[in-house]
Amino acid sequence: MIAYAPSQLDNLQVSEAVQKACYKKQLSHAEQEAILQRYASWFYSPNFFIRIGLFLLTCVVLFFFFGLLVLIFLSVIDKAIGGMSIFFGLIAWACLEFVIKNNRHLQSGVDDALLWIAVALVTGGSSYLIGAGPIGNSLLVFFITLMAGVRFADRMLSTISFLALVAILFYIGVKIGGWGTLMLPFVIMVLSAGVYFWSRYQLARFPNILYQKCLNVLCVAALVVFYGAGNYYIVRELSSQLPGAGNSSMPVASWIWWLFTGLIPLAYVMRGILSRDILLLRTGIVLVAVIIFTVRYYIAFADIEIIMAAAGAFMLIAVYLATRFVKWPRRGFTNEVDDFGEEEKGKRQVESLLQAETLSAPPAPVPGFGGGSFGGGGASSEF
Repeated sequence: MIAYAPSQLDNLQVSEAVQKACYKKQLSHAEQEAILQRYASWFYSPNFFIRIGLFLLTCVVLFFFFGLLVLIFLSVIDKAIGGMSIFFGLIAWACLEFVIKNNRHLQSGVDDALLWIAVALVTGGSSYLIGAGPIGNSLLVFFITLMAGVRFADRMLSTISFLALVAILFYIGVKIGGWGTLMLPFVIMVLSAGVYFWSRYQLARFPNILYQKCLNVLCVAALVVFYGAGNYYIVRELSSQLPGAGNSSMPVASWIWWLFTGLIPLAYVMRGILSRDILLLRTGIVLVAVIIFTVRYYIAFADIEIIMAAAGAFMLIAVYLATRFVKWPRRGFTNEVDDFGEEEKGKRQVESLLQAETLSAPPAPVPGFGGGSFGGGGASSEF
């Protein structure tokens, strides 16, 4: 299913867990080196700046060859551009498979560029040839990004696939009109909730570190879309832009959307605190600011500069008090720095591996027999 070697991904997960444990002074550097040598990962993953440089260089090379191909068929470019895009996109996809399998690239910039260009060209070329409408294009984007996201475990493509699915439901509801438009926000909220809970369930099943990162990003996207589908501003503005809608049209009663606007982020924060879920907590805190700006857009209770200054001061005070509160661990919360930012999913297996690697003693030598010399009692000189 996934293009990368699963055994090497397991080694990569072990390496990150070991580095995290060493950073927290739970392992010595000697133990770290011993484990990393045994579970070394062969992937080529350079630092951030080299990754950007390789990404840009790969894009320049690919666009050069694609431009050369366009110049060759310039006389029939209007008829051949769709097929040429698909053909060149498939070549980029094949190069991506070769680079991953033979050169062992993982998020090196080269594989990122090849993946994105391949998906963009295949999707664009197919859309040009088919000439589909909004629903058809959304379906096309959904299936291609889903296939590429599953194959290469790309976080951005997984998110785009989810957004394309939301777009499919949106355009279907708009096309139906009437009750379809009325139920559209609720349908999107149900879809987002289903994707969120499905992603949380799959996180416990997939030990693959790349899939875990994709599912975490998908959880955040689902939480944001769930809130967006119930936000008063978004619902009101989109409803006013739909065919046949007035400037102030709102599906159902407006107080329901004000209730969603104010309560959903607070529910995220409370649930994140009670369940110690950092994704819910961080998402809820960010969306609390959206509540303020949504209310401010319709109710001018103060200048925007005053609101931003007051909100900044409030957040600074809240962060200071929260940091003081968790200076020592309390009920599962602490202000201890976590450089690697990963959740504790699947860490039990890694901890068992570390214990087996660092605490196991070498086996005792088995005593050998023979070599002795004894005389008397009828025995020979060698016994």
